[in-house]
Amino acid sequence: MLIKSRIEAIANLRRVAHLVLVLAFFWLAYWIYGRWQNSVDPQGEVNGYCFQDPIPAAGNGHGLVVSGHYTYCDVFGGSSAVYVHIRRADEPESKSTLVFRYFDFAGVSPPSFEWLDAFHVRISVGPIAEVTKQLPNAQGVDIAYTLGPVGYPQRGVY
Repeated sequence: MLIKSRIEAIANLRRVAHLVLVLAFFWLAYWIYGRWQNSVDPQGEVNGYCFQDPIPAAGNGHGLVVSGHYTYCDVFGGSSAVYVHIRRADEPESKSTLVFRYFDFAGVSPPSFEWLDAFHVRISVGPIAEVTKQLPNAQGVDIAYTLGPVGYPQRGVY
């Protein structure tokens, strides 16, 4: 009887140990995913893992500007994304003004902005890794894109 109860106790202890290991694994995976999600920085904001470099803005002479910035994040090998906004000159960059976002390759020149007239702008970039947002128009402005080769092409407008 004593041996049987000890065997049952050991079996229960093994079940508890397995449960603790499984929970620890899921907690670790959740923690790593949380750090990665916080570092990806979908709006290009500065945080503990990311910093920004501005890209010179270009105005259309009628109160609108195209502006942008690079965001560099230092986690899991690092990442670099470029954010382009069309906004009123007195308005800050925000999620609602974001028109173009892409991941770039190291050493690629910044995008260039060219106003064709007050309601048409061209955004030009060299080779890029992946486009994650690309709108055809915003703030009453039609946007033309000249893109170099895209490493991981996507379909459609995001």
